[in-house]
Amino acid sequence: MKLLENGFTQSDSQVVVESDQCRVEVIKLADDLSMATMTIMPNQEYTFTARSGIITTNVGTGIISTGKESFELNLFNKVATERNDRITITNNQTIQLILNFVSAN
Repeated sequence: MKLLENGFTQSDSQVVVESDQCRVEVIKLADDLSMATMTIMPNQEYTFTARSGIITTNVGTGIISTGKESFELNLFNKVATERNDRITITNNQTIQLILNFVSAN
């Protein structure tokens, strides 16, 4: 069991992406499970290859899309991802879009 801090980032997380578009911090929860906090900067988009997992929204709204389909990200829904999908997350707001991504390693 692991107690996670009540915040957007964890003190023992590892920053894996730091750019003008996005910041991604990952914390390993177990051998086969991790959680990433993704911060998409205002009016930016970020594209990555996904693992199998679930994305939830902490702050803001945005659009998540693959080549096949597109969904709105908001506080009221969750999006399941499939391994090796090429995903683009778009933040059309003037505030940061903050997401949690729990995924299989």
